[in-house]
Amino acid sequence: MGNLALEGGIPVRSRLLPFHRPWITPEDEEAVLQTLRSGWLTTGPAARAFREALERDLERPVVLTSSCTSALFLALKLAGIQPGDRVLVPSLTFAATASVVIHHGGVPVLADVDSRTGLLTPEIVEDALSRIPGIRGLITVDYGGSPVDYGAMGEIVERHGLFWISDAAHALGSTYREEPVGRQAPFTAFSFYATKAVTSGEGGALVVQDPELRDRAERLTLHGLSRESWSRAQGRLPYYQVLEVGYKLNLPDPLAALGLSQYRRRHQGTAMRHHILEKYRRAFADLPLRWVETPPYGRSNAHLAVVVLDLEALKRDRDWIIQALLAEGIQTSVHFVPLHHHPAFRPYREAHPLPLPNTEYLAPRLLSLPVSPAMTLRDVEDVVEAFRKVLTAALA
Repeated sequence: MGNLALEGGIPVRSRLLPFHRPWITPEDEEAVLQTLRSGWLTTGPAARAFREALERDLERPVVLTSSCTSALFLALKLAGIQPGDRVLVPSLTFAATASVVIHHGGVPVLADVDSRTGLLTPEIVEDALSRIPGIRGLITVDYGGSPVDYGAMGEIVERHGLFWISDAAHALGSTYREEPVGRQAPFTAFSFYATKAVTSGEGGALVVQDPELRDRAERLTLHGLSRESWSRAQGRLPYYQVLEVGYKLNLPDPLAALGLSQYRRRHQGTAMRHHILEKYRRAFADLPLRWVETPPYGRSNAHLAVVVLDLEALKRDRDWIIQALLAEGIQTSVHFVPLHHHPAFRPYREAHPLPLPNTEYLAPRLLSLPVSPAMTLRDVEDVVEAFRKVLTAALA
């Protein structure tokens, strides 16, 4: 395989393969251009069409938002969170899952995850509830696109009287017991960030079960106004009333147009990501690693390709592997540095110190490889060659 580029050898690639390259087609470009030419740039007909497409497939009311973070924030507002409320969240997640709790004056309680799946399990949730009194809510995370056990979680939250929000930022297009993720929890938040399976650049969606809550959530995304601007533009009078103090969390039409165009080919994108993952699995079967698993009750959209490195067999740590791959022209990522390792969240861990053995085990071993429909066959082959080259060297 030759010497490592990190040590003066010839790199696998001369140009960097980014961790993620968005899959943008001419159809996407035309959809955005049509919206720009329409003269309507804020939330309007394109956002309505995108929302309606989601509602048809999920069979639930949907509100489009400026981000998944906004959707989570909105869900907590609708769930009735109060200052001081304790909310259980996994430590193995992105900052937004816990930061929205703090922005409402709540207290995130950081929980462990299953070491095979990276997910909260019913056993972990029950154990946390037995150790920490007064937990009022739960935010589950569909890690890498794999769904939590929604049925079991639903039983727990009902038995303990908790509010429940699903952070499904990774999971649009994933299924739980053959049903689309988004139909199970009282509140489900999706992300359309640049790296997601369906992207609008920035954006998100909140799925609710109660149509009346959808109406209120929609008002809250636009300052609590009785009529948003598109509706006012269709009538003779431009007046509105502020029904309650709201926020500015709406998704504008150019971004919604991109999201809808992407959403229409989501199944093709999922199939392409699964195809890349299968190539990786076969190519790396003899290497000292394992894959983060999807539980048997669900199917992942293959949003991430996450390996768990066998550090006991390797003579180099993950940081060295990341740098060696970068020198070969392959950018990787880490999902995630656990929340309790970040200065901003350490006080919450110290206040409610739940045991986190699985999270601590996974933390230095997780590594995410590039997986995107925008990747060419050559890109995939370069990842395979570089990863085998680097891990073989890390064994020596």
